[in-house]
Amino acid sequence: TAISVNHYRNLLVHLETMTTQQRAAWEPRATNSDVKSQSQVILATGLLDYYTREKRLERNLIQGVKECLQFADAFVRVEWDATGGEIYGQTETGATIYEGDLKYTNYMPIDVIRDFTKTAPNQDDWVILRDFQNKYTLAAKFPDLAEEILDDSVDMLELAETTTLNALGMEESDNVAVYTLLHKPTPALPQGRFTTCLGNGTVMMDGPIPYKKTHVYRIAPDEETGTIFGYSVGFDLLPVVEALDMLYSTATSNQAAFGVQNLLAPKGHDLSYSQLSGGLNLMEYDPKIGKPEALNLTQTPAEIFNFMQMLEKLAETISGVNSVARGNPEASLKSGAALAL
Repeated sequence: TAISVNHYRNLLVHLETMTTQQRAAWEPRATNSDVKSQSQVILATGLLDYYTREKRLERNLIQGVKECLQFADAFVRVEWDATGGEIYGQTETGATIYEGDLKYTNYMPIDVIRDFTKTAPNQDDWVILRDFQNKYTLAAKFPDLAEEILDDSVDMLELAETTTLNALGMEESDNVAVYTLLHKPTPALPQGRFTTCLGNGTVMMDGPIPYKKTHVYRIAPDEETGTIFGYSVGFDLLPVVEALDMLYSTATSNQAAFGVQNLLAPKGHDLSYSQLSGGLNLMEYDPKIGKPEALNLTQTPAEIFNFMQMLEKLAETISGVNSVARGNPEASLKSGAALAL
């Protein structure tokens, strides 16, 4: 009987909580001391607090911490959404004009294409991001390309099964993969490059990048030296929790197989099944032949349980999450001061 006791997720959740439990405290500073600059500091503080709370930037940051603990890398993109914000007018053709607003999007490493030949993570000149967007919305946004956008030549199910974590329902989904190239201005490409295209090769937008940077920000718990990839303590926990699951499965298998006891009785006894079932039964036996006894096969060696506790403590040591934080303090810790420390 296989059983998974998910200490792995519990430890990563505690690491995430410990990292994000203190909210970001923004403190803008003015380079100059004039009144205008000082008033801009007040405005900047209010804007940062507004976007953190009301626009849920804080949620994107927490999601980035969660994903980088699992995958060693996580990405947050900041972009200007021309169709965001409130409506404030219409063009001569009747198209809606929006105020526009900042937009934040989280990306897992599997949706971020980078130059893996680099030897450090901050040397990228370009990045390609993958989103899944509704094809009918895209067709309405780019009516001249509606036929190409609605083309079903790309097998979305195969794409999802091979390059995503969740392929459920993708076969009947209205979403299509949209790839966005962001190339910052460089001596070789002074204006940079901004391109969006579909998996079938349809280019929807192509031109200079409208920003000075790509505005794709990476977070990683640690760096894998000499590569662009990060490193997470979750990698170190995997073999420990795998061994824990094996031990829990061993004990569970033993209890499941032999939890209902068998009975041993000497040959020649005259006991019936009805006498052995239930309770408060009077059973007579011949002392010369011997009495029936329970066959106890459920006893699991104490070494298994001792090794379980050893591995649990080892996982806590590796992750830096102590037993008190997990709500299971050691028996030796009695005083409140010791627990608080």
